[in-house]
Amino acid sequence: MSSSYMSWRSSASNRRPTQPTNTSKNRGTIYPDLNQDPTPKPVIHFLAFALIVFLGLLQFLPASHFRHPSDPHRKWVPFNSHSSPSPTVKLTVDEDDGLIHIVSWMQCLDLKVLAVLANSTLSSSRYPDMLHFHFFTPQGDKDKVSFYKLKVLFPHSNLELHGQEKVKEIIKRASSEAEYDSLNLEEIAPFIIPSVHQSLTKFIYVSPNLILMLLRTALIG
Repeated sequence: MSSSYMSWRSSASNRRPTQPTNTSKNRGTIYPDLNQDPTPKPVIHFLAFALIVFLGLLQFLPASHFRHPSDPHRKWVPFNSHSSPSPTVKLTVDEDDGLIHIVSWMQCLDLKVLAVLANSTLSSSRYPDMLHFHFFTPQGDKDKVSFYKLKVLFPHSNLELHGQEKVKEIIKRASSEAEYDSLNLEEIAPFIIPSVHQSLTKFIYVSPNLILMLLRTALIG
């Protein structure tokens, strides 16, 4: 028993404590970064700010080009090269183009109402290519953005936007100021339109109020 104890003690005494190795010396001294990040020049800040302002101002410019939905290549086409009036519609009184002209007059432009009118008429027609829509709006053919929005929805339809100035001038001449303010132009315009647009001697007039009434009836029913 004593011999085993002495042997363990001698072996324990022979063990020397291991000194910790200095790993930091091996790895090398870590110094903080002495070189600061490069600061950009003030000119670069100014040019970047000017570019952002320039791109922001471009958003306020009117649209000058569009992409026709039926074009497979999706090329950009300028608005000036495609005006809303179609040259094939400029006919005389005696000529008959064989189309069914649908006319609507709107005091305030509402593309949703016009889209509903065109969609319901085209979808229920047996010959949709024989239909020609004439929408009288305050801006008329000057509002090219609204015209091309409708053409995107109905690319193969015959659509045309007309102004209301000439029709309103004739109504003003035939009535006084007090009478003109109380008149409902949507009811009188169909009788004046043929005298202004000679190609529209025969047409179907659809009141926007009738479209809204049908929409309300469909929603309620």
